[in-house]
Amino acid sequence: MHKGNLFESIGKRDLNISLKEIRKTYMLNRHAKAPLQMHLTGYGGPTKDLLIKRGVPLRWDLHFHEDHFLDLFDKDKFVYLTSESENEIESLEEDKVYVTSAWGKNSHEWDNYTRAINEDIAHARFPVEKYFNNRYKNDKKILILSQVCDIILRLSQGKSFKEAVGVVFRQKPGILDMEAYQEYIRNPEPT
Repeated sequence: MHKGNLFESIGKRDLNISLKEIRKTYMLNRHAKAPLQMHLTGYGGPTKDLLIKRGVPLRWDLHFHEDHFLDLFDKDKFVYLTSESENEIESLEEDKVYVTSAWGKNSHEWDNYTRAINEDIAHARFPVEKYFNNRYKNDKKILILSQVCDIILRLSQGKSFKEAVGVVFRQKPGILDMEAYQEYIRNPEPT
């Protein structure tokens, strides 16, 4: 049994950012053509009360669990998504459970990677920087929860990774290599 609530280890400011990301992720999934089965774990005690108070109601189409995610699913099916991983993925495997943190701050990313290593969980990252302008190419891109969810939703709907990244980042001026992306949209890679 894994104890502890991940939300209790972060400050109030980070918790507010996380709650905003959970709401945004829920809305993305709710309006998707083919919504995913999403689970919010570590949802108990004072955290549960605070989440309800801040607008994350139990009636949402989301699976709420007080238990730690390691106690809910077969660990061999996990892929922990963290930007610190050296393993890159651009597609999803149907039998895997993709885990990401609701923490809304980059400083926790190393904690996510360390947790995956310590628990012997497979880990990977989305290599979004491949499709960025040269100015941003060398940046380590840490994705927020809603961006990860948006990419996963698009991949699960049959979009290519490049298309998913393009849609998620197209409204961020200057980040995407728009010329290459628009060329790709005109002439997609064969699948």
